[in-house]
Amino acid sequence: MHNRYFMTVVCLLVVFLCSASSAFSANRAGVVTLSPHAGFYLFDSEQKLKDAAVYGVALGYNFDQNWSAEAVFSGIMTEEDRTGGEDVDIKQGRMDLLYHFLADHDFVPFLALGAGVAELSPDGLDSDTDLLLAYGGGFKFFLNDRVALRFDARHLLDINDEDIQRKDDLVHNLSFVGGLTFNFGTASSAGDIYSSQEEETAARAAEKEVEQVIEKAAVAAKPVLDTDRDGVVDSRDRCADTPAGTLVDATGCPEPVKFVDSDADGVSDALDACKNTAAGVEVDMRGCPLPDGDMDGVIDRDDKCPGTGEGLPVDDYGCPKLSEKLKIAGLVIEYATGQSVFSDEAARELKLLAAKVKSTQQGMLVVEGHTDSVGGVFYNVELSKERAETVRKALIDDFGVPADRVVAKGLGPYQPIADNSTQEGRQQNRRVVVRYQP
Repeated sequence: MHNRYFMTVVCLLVVFLCSASSAFSANRAGVVTLSPHAGFYLFDSEQKLKDAAVYGVALGYNFDQNWSAEAVFSGIMTEEDRTGGEDVDIKQGRMDLLYHFLADHDFVPFLALGAGVAELSPDGLDSDTDLLLAYGGGFKFFLNDRVALRFDARHLLDINDEDIQRKDDLVHNLSFVGGLTFNFGTASSAGDIYSSQEEETAARAAEKEVEQVIEKAAVAAKPVLDTDRDGVVDSRDRCADTPAGTLVDATGCPEPVKFVDSDADGVSDALDACKNTAAGVEVDMRGCPLPDGDMDGVIDRDDKCPGTGEGLPVDDYGCPKLSEKLKIAGLVIEYATGQSVFSDEAARELKLLAAKVKSTQQGMLVVEGHTDSVGGVFYNVELSKERAETVRKALIDDFGVPADRVVAKGLGPYQPIADNSTQEGRQQNRRVVVRYQP
């Protein structure tokens, strides 16, 4: 009942202010602003919270038409981003400084910078306080002198060096909200606005007079003769009949022929059929790049693996090149609880490993599946096999690796690499490791 009563009052206030007669709509100096808003709040994955709706209000004051300050208060009701996660209530308070552009217009964009705090209150746990730094912008669209539609976007830097659940003290969140801005105070006088318009009209008239003077001066200037059109006027040209297109010196006489190679590929511009060749690219006698069929940066003449897919890193011979990390530790794919699919980033690494195997008649890929300790041992062993087989099948079906050169193993929870008593440790243990074995 209270919420319905509040919304009724707000709606009546909006109708009253929007119907109020006003000659001008603009961002005005000396007014107090009240801006209720609602929207969406997007959390950094590191914070392990679900994206949620945000509600709030901003109370501000306009120092002049451009600068203003606002105290912003907002609330968010979310929950932990995991199965059975606890509810989390968040209260935020922030002070923002705003700079408005096009302050005399109905549409007024602005930039904002501010700082404040956020209090996080998980169910059943003590509250935690984070430092907030925020920047962004938005716009106001004035319906009249007292009411404007408003949209805000902010990038919020959430800082907490005491939260042991985080890997990083700093996380990046986003906020997108819309609402209304109500102006309370005396409107700018019509005389001030008319005075501003008169000043603008006078300035435009002065600019027009200057342009007219410049045009008259250009018309009055006498043309300078350059009979042979070599860029040197006749009064200084010692060779006044130079053929068209001839390079000349400061006296208008022909200069010695020079070797010009604009793209530095070793072929003069006069003979270069590809004048914009990139630096370091090997070219033929016509100055054009030598062929590279698979676009891996190694020309076909020197490419020992001519079928390498575009975009894969290669060595000097054009064959797939594994990073030191892939050589030593292999590709590690982490999973959410109970899942067996992998990310696009993992797919790119699998493509590289597959290309490495296919480029040589030796070596194979070993796929090991691992789980955390949550659940029964039999279930975890089967889950690890499923994850390993999913990756093996992708290597065969999607990336063309021969089936007899890929081996999948399900090792269950028996080879943890982190502490299974923590959420972070369990996340690291839920993995598939793909190694290239020469």
